[in-house]
Amino acid sequence: MKLKYRIEDKFDKFIRRCQRFIKGYSNYDLWDIDYWFIDIMRHMLTEFRDKTCSYPKDNECRSIEDWRYILSEMIECLDGMDIDKRTDECIIYDKKNKTYKYDIEQTKLVEKKGVEDKERFFELFSKYFYDLWW
Repeated sequence: MKLKYRIEDKFDKFIRRCQRFIKGYSNYDLWDIDYWFIDIMRHMLTEFRDKTCSYPKDNECRSIEDWRYILSEMIECLDGMDIDKRTDECIIYDKKNKTYKYDIEQTKLVEKKGVEDKERFFELFSKYFYDLWW
């Protein structure tokens, strides 16, 4: 029985790879576009920040260090938008009852910060959209 599931899993992964090769994304990615976007952009911006050799010239960005700082801020905002990371901050382990529970107040604060991070990321992303190239 396990062999059947392993074969099906390998076949599903093969199909996803073929779809990504043909379309650039797979049907699996459509289930969770926000996670896909955050994950892909985080990797792309990290590599871009580490390898960039130029920077846009505006009032906020006067050097390559400023540009890398802005890119780092965008990456931090993506981390703040990541639901999985935000949810982990809201779980409390009750040693007495040996159970996990959500902290409602912490959840509200984390959700508010997630919204603020999303707004800041897209503010920076739209401002520097045409400058994201080597």
